Order: sequence, then structure tokens, then C-alpha cells
Amino acid sequence: MSWNGTVTCGYCGQSGHNKRGCPRLKADIERRREAFGDDDYRVRAHEYHRERTSRKGEKRSCTYCGEMGHNRRTCPTLGGHVAQMQKASVVFRRQFVAALQTSGIGVGSLLVHTDWRDRQTRYLVTAINWDAVTAFDTRTGMPVYKVRDLANLTAGERVCPAPEGLMPTVGRHDCKVLAPKASIEVPADFLAGLTVKQAKAHLKEQQAWYWEGSCIAQRVALYTTEDTSTAT
Repeated sequence: MSWNGTVTCGYCGQSGHNKRGCPRLKADIERRREAFGDDDYRVRAHEYHRERTSRKGEKRSCTYCGEMGHNRRTCPTLGGHVAQMQKASVVFRRQFVAALQTSGIGVGSLLVHTDWRDRQTRYLVTAINWDAVTAFDTRTGMPVYKVRDLANLTAGERVCPAPEGLMPTVGRHDCKVLAPKASIEVPADFLAGLTVKQAKAHLKEQQAWYWEGSCIAQRVALYTTEDTSTAT
């Protein structure tokens, strides 16, 4: 709202209405709905925003599952997805630690990095970012290691991708171990898996429809299967 009390729309820039009541935005969303359907990203994002900013007195639905009678904080569907993620993360982290111990990667071990031009750089592992270890990151190689270039130790720390063989379900990697670490120190709570807060962070600003179409449900199924096969 301007100094003289006139409302200005944050979407079209015109005066006399806000973004929520913008006819141009409504028309643009309807055109996308006709062209791409209700599952279009911008259409869903628009509907999600309208639900979150609904006025007092209006009946509100859960911003995660879309059902009435509860909100996102108490959503049973979201709670179920979070519980599945926590269970799968326990299996994933157990495999991660086993891979660390097999590879000998830890604080003090030496790595060699080969770039796309086949140039090699040797690094000293100075820290492991345990909080960055997750089964639900779609990037190739999780940035879990803090390292220093052996040729320039005063240059400061940088993040190094996960070495080959450490994350067999993620994809290709471009670091190898030169000098392994004999023993690996694992934080006491690491093998307990993700906390509720950490699991929910992966689903932040998302809705239930995102679950099935994302890597999260696939990873949950993968590591739940791994846990079952190990138990039998």
C-alpha cells in the first residue's frame, strides 16, 4: 500500500487491487491450467499460496494433503511420510558408516581429485559434515567433506564431493582415497537417523502430490527394502 492508502498489485503493478484479487494473475493461471493441466507447477504453487493466505473465517484445508479438519502441523499424511523417511535414513546412514570404514575415509585421510581435464589435486580431509549426509539429496556426490589442498594448506577449507564407492546409490564420483584412516569417529546420534525437524525440512513448502513424483518416495522404498532384506 502506498503513502496515500492506494493498494498496488505485486503481480501486475496496477493500483486498486492486490495480488490475491489480481484479474491478470487469475487469467494467466487459468491459461496455464488449460495448457498444462492442474498438475502444472505454477498452477499448484498459486493454489498453495491461496490456501496459506486465506482470510479469517474461511474454511482452511491442510496445506500438505489438502484435506479439511487439520493443518500441516497435525497432518497424519505428512507425519506418516516423515516416519518413513526417518526409518529409511537409519538404514542409509548405517550403510554410509560401513562404506566409510571400508574405504578408510575420515579426518586425516588423503584424497585425490581428478577434474575433467585429468588434472589431479591431493586433499587432506579436515572435517566431515555429518548433517549433510542424507539419502534424499538428488545431487551427484554429497558435499560432506571439508578438505585442504596439500599444495596450499593456507588457502582455506573447501568442500569435496564424496569419493567413489562411498555412496553406491547416488552415482558417479571423482575422488579416490590415497591414504586411508584406520578408525572412523562417528557422532553418537548419527546412526539414529534423521530427526523429525530434519525430515520435514526435505518436504518444506511441498504438498503430498510431490511425494510420489520425487526421489524421496523412491529412496524410502529402496532403503526400506534394504532393511527388510538385511533382517531376513
